[in-house]
Amino acid sequence: MQQSQGDGGHNRTRAMRDYDESVAFLGQWGRFQRVVFFLLCATIVPNGFGAFTLVFLTDVPKHRCAVPDVNLTEAWLEAVIPRQVVNGEQQLSTCSRFQMDVVTNLSALGLVPGRDVNLSHLQREACVDGWSYSRDVYDATIVSEFDLVCDDQWKLTFICTVFFVGVLLGSFFSGQLSDRFGRKPVLFATMAVQISFTFFQVFSSSWVAFTVLLFINGLGQISNFVAALVLGTEILTGNVRVLYSSMGTCLSFTVGYMLLPLFAYFLRDWKSLLLALSLPGLAFLPLWWLLPESPRWLLSRGRVEEAESILRKAAKWNKVQPPAVIFADYGVSRRGAVTVLVGVLAEPAWLTGRHRRDLDLRPAQGSPRSLLSGRSPPRPRQWLLFSFSGFPSCISVSEPLKQRRTLTLSRPPQVNHKTDPKDGHSALDLLRTSSIRVTTLILCLVSFAACTGYYGLSLNTSQLHADPFVSCFISAAVEVPAYISGWLALRFLRRRRSICSTLLLEASALFLIQLVPPTLPYLSIGLEMLGKYAVTVTFSMMFAYMAELFPTLLRNTAVGMCSTVGRLGNCIAPFLVTLNSHLLHLPYIVIGTLAFAAATSVLFLPETFGKPLPETIQQMQKRERIQCPCIPGKDAETPAQLQDGPL
Repeated sequence: MQQSQGDGGHNRTRAMRDYDESVAFLGQWGRFQRVVFFLLCATIVPNGFGAFTLVFLTDVPKHRCAVPDVNLTEAWLEAVIPRQVVNGEQQLSTCSRFQMDVVTNLSALGLVPGRDVNLSHLQREACVDGWSYSRDVYDATIVSEFDLVCDDQWKLTFICTVFFVGVLLGSFFSGQLSDRFGRKPVLFATMAVQISFTFFQVFSSSWVAFTVLLFINGLGQISNFVAALVLGTEILTGNVRVLYSSMGTCLSFTVGYMLLPLFAYFLRDWKSLLLALSLPGLAFLPLWWLLPESPRWLLSRGRVEEAESILRKAAKWNKVQPPAVIFADYGVSRRGAVTVLVGVLAEPAWLTGRHRRDLDLRPAQGSPRSLLSGRSPPRPRQWLLFSFSGFPSCISVSEPLKQRRTLTLSRPPQVNHKTDPKDGHSALDLLRTSSIRVTTLILCLVSFAACTGYYGLSLNTSQLHADPFVSCFISAAVEVPAYISGWLALRFLRRRRSICSTLLLEASALFLIQLVPPTLPYLSIGLEMLGKYAVTVTFSMMFAYMAELFPTLLRNTAVGMCSTVGRLGNCIAPFLVTLNSHLLHLPYIVIGTLAFAAATSVLFLPETFGKPLPETIQQMQKRERIQCPCIPGKDAETPAQLQDGPL
């Protein structure tokens, strides 16, 4: 079994190298690559402001109970709203007022509040006539539109959570749809979901309708980001691929994040803001005719001719001469299906029934309907075979056809599909052995802590400064040096030490905030932005570290599981921000504690810097890790000496 696993890993590695060698004639940074690079980066920009639009849509403006137009003296108009102490300061009550019938009678009698009447003895009532909202910062938000304050303020947290649940589900299903239908269709489908449902939210007549539309909008949010990331990673090669996947996508997201407060500053009404963020998305629709499908995905589906057609067009853009046959070695796809470009098939007698329907056969002359419809076979003749993809590993061919020639098919041997190493592994393998189980659980914790910290601090930006637009811009701008730092750390520093250090930096900064006196608010802002910088660096390094830890057979499953657990942190982040109503610094304490626990656990993960990727589970188990001296166990095993493999 171990041997079959190793062979499967080497075959996949060789296929990847073969692809890079096959497209090497294009170069790495021609006109084609530049167009793909910058257009895909442009499609990611809307994700930046789409992910954090709720910072402004759900911001609560100053408000108080509305006072009906009744005959009250000036003194009673000012006194009808009671005062309360909030965080050591006296403020007008936001959810209650003195009973209006009592106040009206006292005003009619000419009594003066505070002198003739002790206000503490007056009975209070809820805001039965609605609320009056300040327009100093916003003309309108969904809070003022649907009165989501006081007893209904929980709905704001619920709305944010529903959005992130949509993001979680969209990320989960978009990957499967992308593998089945292609990278390009899913990219543009998720873009269409973003644009259309952001626009539809403008016409919401209730908070329930707004929440439903926001949930559907969330399905296309990060899904668009992931689809663009995968498409660019599969089209680009070499150093350009690394630059795109590490810096291009992240900085494009940050550009959108930084544009959000600019839009919100000039458009203080929530409907105008949504219109401004949705309508420009129509400019991305013509990109359908400029961005190609992933040639790698087409090859994995046996569609060699389409993959070659894309690369020949790319060669024209780059002004280079493509070879006559680009993918000469792609006779067998990853599913074992035979792919033949053009040839003449001498039809064998056994090629009937189900085997016929799986082939794409076209006769050199006459109608192909009798064969393709599965009817009884015609007399033996020669058929023009363009391709037969999706065929279940039951045809053997001596060599791939490069010219028009006669191909004779032999009767397929009985294939035992269980020998395929990929079929013997599932998500349960992540918990089966102690080594992989510990690694998986630790990475789930770190991913959860990173997502919770990143989105918790991002959603809290409106509370940082009196000007929420400045606060949001600072929170976005700090991500630029963070992503650059993460990229440099991945290139030159050890993974375990880097991630542990950034998590400890985040925890330390957030713990210190509660020690800052109220007279130094800018110091608190600086410490929170230091924490945001640290968690963003961690966030940018985690995907690479997760991919380096797991073997080839479990890599996609493991990264998907850890990412899904991390997305749960997105869902609880809105609830976490509201804890400041119980204790001002409680959100920082919770996020800092999570970061400290994650930093400690990272020390028990293997180091991967400068080491080849593990191909099998056995190679992963032999990697060196720090062991807790308090827990007795076996001596650390000697690290496996592996041959270098591509990242």
